[in-house]
Amino acid sequence: MGHGPQTRVHSLQKLFPLGPGAAVATSGAAVGVYVSRTLSRLLGRRAALPTADLAAYALSVFQGQYDEFQNQGAAWFSSHPEAHRLSYVLLGGRDQDGAFSFAFHASEAHREPYRRLPTGNVLTVPRRLGLEGRLGHARADGASLSRIRDVALEGLRVIAGKEEAVAGPFDTASIDAGGVRMETSET
Repeated sequence: MGHGPQTRVHSLQKLFPLGPGAAVATSGAAVGVYVSRTLSRLLGRRAALPTADLAAYALSVFQGQYDEFQNQGAAWFSSHPEAHRLSYVLLGGRDQDGAFSFAFHASEAHREPYRRLPTGNVLTVPRRLGLEGRLGHARADGASLSRIRDVALEGLRVIAGKEEAVAGPFDTASIDAGGVRMETSET
């Protein structure tokens, strides 16, 4: 008796709090999830660090772990040249003075160090200019954080309906004076 095609959806958390005032999101190489989870646990109960110091520390950990991952898999990677070679890290948070900042970093080839990529006030990964435009308009119109979150989730649901690689549940992080709040939204 034959079985029809099966679709398997694998949900993997890629967004983590980094202490009381910051968060990290990762995509690309799976080692980024391990590093993010480890950093989240390590920084979970510590006092908030200035965002620049936190970013420098987190990126040094990401770079060390990504280099080790590549070293351990060197033979496999050389025999599989088509293998995924991208690793992205988005770090954002509020400093003690309340100022928010975020930075997007990429390593797009093995042995390439993470480098900061230019961004505007709104960033979607992968880039979706229509969604970035809707988010930018909501922000400029003074929309509440809840409304901006809803616009982002609506956009993710549309993308998920068109692309098999995108699926819920979707994790969001809100960072304000009260700290980091994580939410998971079903599709």
